[in-house]
Amino acid sequence: MQKVSIIVPIYNVEKYLKRCLESLLNQTLRDIEIILVDDGSPDKCPQLCDAYATRDSRVKVIHKKNAGLGYARNSGLEIATGEFVAFVDSDDYVDLNTYKILYDNAKSLDADVVLCGFKRLNNEKVNIVSDTQIPQVLHGDDCISVLKGMIGISTNVQFYHFAVWHGIYRNALIQNNNVRFCSERDYISEDIVFHLSILPLCNCISVIPDNLYYYCLNENSLTTKYKPGRLNANIKLCRYISDQIFNGVDERLKKDIQENLDSLVIGKAISNLSYEVKYNKNCIPALKEIINNNYIRSAIKRYPLRLLSKKQYCLVQLIKNKCVYLLYIILNINSKIKYLCSKV
Repeated sequence: MQKVSIIVPIYNVEKYLKRCLESLLNQTLRDIEIILVDDGSPDKCPQLCDAYATRDSRVKVIHKKNAGLGYARNSGLEIATGEFVAFVDSDDYVDLNTYKILYDNAKSLDADVVLCGFKRLNNEKVNIVSDTQIPQVLHGDDCISVLKGMIGISTNVQFYHFAVWHGIYRNALIQNNNVRFCSERDYISEDIVFHLSILPLCNCISVIPDNLYYYCLNENSLTTKYKPGRLNANIKLCRYISDQIFNGVDERLKKDIQENLDSLVIGKAISNLSYEVKYNKNCIPALKEIINNNYIRSAIKRYPLRLLSKKQYCLVQLIKNKCVYLLYIILNINSKIKYLCSKV
């Protein structure tokens, strides 16, 4: 059995694929398998994948019809033989010691999941992101606090980033409980849906401060084409999470969770407002739809606004008072400032 199976979904990332794969092939933990899932990529990625498989026996390749990120990860899970599983996005890369550090930590603590910090790269700018400054080890019921923290900010738990790519997961836990990803075409965040299934099963979760993953904002990320229906997709996700918690069998999740859920809704509302201003030239009707949405307004009414950052607090006050044009002006200026800063 390999120590870690690393699943890499691949679609239209020819420019970045070599950087990603070289960081995996040169890991100091040698006993790994690298599962490349070509999700019907239209560029030269399929040939590059096959070339790497010829070069290194640890590389396995799956060629499949395009079905999206979540289902590509599922294809990798079907053949993963490692004791632990990791997920890497193919336009990102990792520190050469990443999986040795994560695996050694998991073995020393008998942890089911180990999460680490990461570095967010935007051109030459680097933002250090970590859920903790000192190592954390959570056992039993305390593991649920990690999931709550991924859902949203509340008075009773700290925030945790919900991306699956900055950690490793015990493969037996995934396979024995048939845990799989949903399609991002069904729910806008397949990562949090995955964590809803896997984290309640954990007996031990370790969170370390080491920044081992490099999350890269490339030009495709920065020039996203506008896609209508984002608000409905986000509300659909929030309702799904709420239904899973309150209709689920795990009573630990139901306690003191409403604040986290409301935080999630508010965060999605602000994100949608920013998205519409940035990518939709005729955004005023969409902004009005967001600030008048009863689901969002109910969450704002319940949530203790003191927990918000100053920026979020100001935006929420404008939402509450339906100041659509002032929201547009502020978010438009903010978008332009971010764009200019990314070019510096």
